[in-house]
Amino acid sequence: MEPLRKFYSRKLLKLGLFAFGAVYLAFHTLHGERGLYAWFSQSRQTAVLEAQLNETRNERERLEARINAMQPEHLDADLLDEQMRYMHSMAEPDELVILYDKPLW
Repeated sequence: MEPLRKFYSRKLLKLGLFAFGAVYLAFHTLHGERGLYAWFSQSRQTAVLEAQLNETRNERERLEARINAMQPEHLDADLLDEQMRYMHSMAEPDELVILYDKPLW
């Protein structure tokens, strides 16, 4: 009976070590520094940052177009008039002035 007990105890020990290793690897696959949860978190953060980048690029393009319209080579008279009226708070007597909290450009 003793050899049989020794045989099963060794098998049980091997099975226990294998189970511990599998649980350890599974845990760190999910929760580790480079695990699945970290990967999903970084994917979400990347999507947010890409959206901010696109928004910033669009804002930059809009500002560049506005700056180019004010260049001496191709000056936009309407834009110049708008800027002059805004900066000097001037308006014609028959015009309606609508003030915003922040500038539109």
